[in-house]
Amino acid sequence: MVVHIMGVGCGGQINQINDNQLTHLRTVCSSFCGKAPVTLITVAVSTCGTCEPLLQLRDMYNISWLFGNDFDDGAMDIAQKYATQGDGTIVLIDKTYHISETYGATTASTLSAKINQLLGA
Repeated sequence: MVVHIMGVGCGGQINQINDNQLTHLRTVCSSFCGKAPVTLITVAVSTCGTCEPLLQLRDMYNISWLFGNDFDDGAMDIAQKYATQGDGTIVLIDKTYHISETYGATTASTLSAKINQLLGA
């Protein structure tokens, strides 16, 4: 499982690291989504009270993987627990549900190599 955590401004603004991460995750998804037992999730933190910024980002980045708001319930429990590298953190979780790797800025090739390793390929 690949979990990406990012902050989103009320106008849909994201930090440059998340622009990078979303671009690389799109490449990773094209390699693994529907082809291997890998789940990608982007967990946004948007306190705006509307889904519009998230919908705009989903369209802009052609996000086809799971995408949700950690603040829907008024808490940021996922981000607070797993965003150890700050905004843009990517966490890889292995088959036994343990954290395998945590990344700040990374690339599709780095993620793909580690995912293949975790899949035993």
